[in-house]
Amino acid sequence: MRALDQESLYQLTSLGSSTSVEDIFEKTVDRAFVSTISEILDEELSRACLDKSYEDAITSAFRILEVRVRARINAGAERIGTELMDDAFNPDRGKLVFGETASERQAVNQIFRSAYMMLRNPPSHRYLEEFGGAEIVEILMFVDFLLKILSKASDRVS
Repeated sequence: MRALDQESLYQLTSLGSSTSVEDIFEKTVDRAFVSTISEILDEELSRACLDKSYEDAITSAFRILEVRVRARINAGAERIGTELMDDAFNPDRGKLVFGETASERQAVNQIFRSAYMMLRNPPSHRYLEEFGGAEIVEILMFVDFLLKILSKASDRVS
């Protein structure tokens, strides 16, 4: 790699391809960031979602969450989205309990329902311009957090 001129362009190959210093920095930081994040995230979530478009990453992440919730509460394939989250975390009749008080259990149910309504549903139905780049990783980290809540939730005792 050698500097070509005062504009901070670098020749990257013998064929003369060049890029700016900022692009090199961004690409290096992106690779390092993705590598670090993939060590933190749930393995399946990381493997299935990083390096995808917003719509594909979010749809894949929520599919993983949905499959795990369904398996955890032994729900059929017909139970999806917010209805599935209610089956799992409804504060009065859900099969899982997370939180010590009624208001905490209600909040958990609302978080799972809201995640589907705000983050999962829109990219399943249309292309979005509101989110991209680092926000994808933030949403994946949020889904990872939801997976952790799922794993820590207790089965409801009748």
